[in-house]
Amino acid sequence: MCIKNRSFADTKLYRLLPVNMESKKVDVNNINAFTNVVVNTLETTCSAKPFRCRDFSKVSGDEFTYNGVLCHFDFTGLLGGSMMLSLTPEVAMKIYGAMMMEEVDEIDEDVADGFAEIGNMIVGNVKADLAECKLDFGSVSVSHGQGEATEYVTGKEWLHIPMAFTDWGEFSLFLNVTETA
Repeated sequence: MCIKNRSFADTKLYRLLPVNMESKKVDVNNINAFTNVVVNTLETTCSAKPFRCRDFSKVSGDEFTYNGVLCHFDFTGLLGGSMMLSLTPEVAMKIYGAMMMEEVDEIDEDVADGFAEIGNMIVGNVKADLAECKLDFGSVSVSHGQGEATEYVTGKEWLHIPMAFTDWGEFSLFLNVTETA
């Protein structure tokens, strides 16, 4: 176990299948640490606080399609796994617009670059928050498009955490976290 006594601050298009919740045991405090970092990073970045909007579930499958922006990174250390942030075009444009203080009407390379920076901020904050886990991170990758498929999911079980902003809509956080030591 990497961390103790942490708590959760506030409480579409997926072709993934529900999996047995008993298949992997992971300390909920580690999941909460990732969730808190996403909440705090997005709140700081765009001055709007996201929250968990529904119960989370475990999913798996070989195909994942998204519509909008997908931000992904892998990590190793005392915890290993991956994180994906999947946002609809509308939510992605609202976040980017608030971050850059300008309105945008399409997902382009500037928006993708903005989410790469948000992903890098999340990586830095997770690394600091879970320093005792000695995590190493791969590069943040960002994809965008309509009905795009990604290979990140093959052979993995994901915890799907539905998130939302009060005025902007929903997005999804996907975590694949295992304790390696």
